[in-house]
Amino acid sequence: MKDGFSGGFGGGINGSPGGLSGFMRPAGSQGGLWNEDMCGGRVEKSDSGAPKVIASKNIIEFSVHFGCYNRMGFFGCEFYDFSVKRDKEGGPFVLEFRDHRIETDERLCSDIQQIIDENNLSLNNGVVRYTHGLPSEYQPYDFDAVYDSGEKLHFYIQGEPTAQWCVSLRKALCRELVRNGIEDLLPPKEDRNVARFDLGFQEWPLKTMYATIRTEDDVAGERPVHYFKSVWNYETGESVYDAIIVIPDGFYAHITELAEKTDLRECSNGQIEPFEQEKSPFGKPGIPVISWCCEGESTKQFNTFVWGDEINEDHIKIASVIREYLESVFEGVESER
Repeated sequence: MKDGFSGGFGGGINGSPGGLSGFMRPAGSQGGLWNEDMCGGRVEKSDSGAPKVIASKNIIEFSVHFGCYNRMGFFGCEFYDFSVKRDKEGGPFVLEFRDHRIETDERLCSDIQQIIDENNLSLNNGVVRYTHGLPSEYQPYDFDAVYDSGEKLHFYIQGEPTAQWCVSLRKALCRELVRNGIEDLLPPKEDRNVARFDLGFQEWPLKTMYATIRTEDDVAGERPVHYFKSVWNYETGESVYDAIIVIPDGFYAHITELAEKTDLRECSNGQIEPFEQEKSPFGKPGIPVISWCCEGESTKQFNTFVWGDEINEDHIKIASVIREYLESVFEGVESER
């Protein structure tokens, strides 16, 4: 489990209770442990006969309850309940989320199916498995999809707010809401307008950093107006490149645009480099690292620190896109060493 705290207990969808004590024994399920009174007891009531392959790719009805850590640079888990189904036979799809009831099309269901395929969620079909008495973010998540073929995908499993399918599902929901002019899941604008951005890599043997820096020319109490790039070679123990520039006009406006374009905030994990040097992967051979600090005008931060197997395609894409821009800013600037 990773860090994250939240109060209360997660509520289920379609009127199902959030606590385990109210969860009904699945009809027709066989075997496994079922002890509602045992705090910490394992619940296993899966349907072993549920198909693990769904032939159809056309979802006609969907509902879900899941949790996802927020990306605001502080700990916490937010819970999401939404459903998509046709309003009537042959009618448009309707997305229901909180107080919103939105007519939509097949795109959201297609996005959900892509998430199912990318995360092999059909392998969870029929699974009812969780541990009693854990914190709310690890309470069971409920997932239901009905297909035009009559096939169904359902599971009720141990919550894991860092699971990729949860992160992707929140992104899909956010995109659909924004497409319909609803910004409920977006940060406030003062958080979205970037006022500071640092980016770091370890590509052994090099460590590359792009960051805001305060110099003697900066005004006390105001944000720094200088930016630096540094490249260090661990094998030689020498600096390869060091340069400081005045932040150009439009710099943070462009970073803001790239952060929106790449869904940077959705992929931020709230982590920073470990304070203890022995726990940091920097300086350790063969371990790739990507880190960033994205601070809004409100001073709220969307931070990420990942290394090794934690690095995924989204991290690489985001870092590469912004790095390309930062490299263009330093183009033609000679190293001071």
